[in-house]
Amino acid sequence: MHGALCAAQLLATYRLLPAAEPAVLFLSCPIDLRAHLEPAQPLAPTALYVTMLAANFAVDGATEFWALAREIVTHTRMQLARGDGHLFFSLYGLDSAVAEPGGEASLHKKVMASPQGSSVSNVGNVAPVAADPAVQAISFALCPLPYQSVFSSVSTYAGRLIVNLVYDAGKHDEKIARKSAEAMREHLLTAACAG
Repeated sequence: MHGALCAAQLLATYRLLPAAEPAVLFLSCPIDLRAHLEPAQPLAPTALYVTMLAANFAVDGATEFWALAREIVTHTRMQLARGDGHLFFSLYGLDSAVAEPGGEASLHKKVMASPQGSSVSNVGNVAPVAADPAVQAISFALCPLPYQSVFSSVSTYAGRLIVNLVYDAGKHDEKIARKSAEAMREHLLTAACAG
């Protein structure tokens, strides 16, 4: 599912480009590291064990949806297997530099040097709230970082896929964001019917 969501977002982004030439698009995804840490981390106290993986993907008018989805999943698994998720903290200096004088400014400079792109965060199935059967949906939204054109926050509740596509209204026109969301929806529906 994650590969399909990412493919839909990349293809939607490509559709918005002014020229129909091949493009290399940057995609980042937050990844839950808990399953990759030893020893296993306790549920309490709550802690943030998330990293960010990113990659470039070539897209053009002939890019096949499911082939792109498989490529994204394969690449993400390869990054996790070689430890890229753990390297994120060293890359940005999150393991020590932020606490040092000038560390916050240094982190900001590194983050702003990231390529422009988009992001997808998929938390998967959210367990039904048994204590309150009136709950019909549970979702979340995250603000895009300055280098992200959109941030799609995805969850599934009661068999329903919920995608919250968030954009910076100070940098992007609402019409463009709506077109992106509509194109993403169209790609997912077409893929689901064909798949």
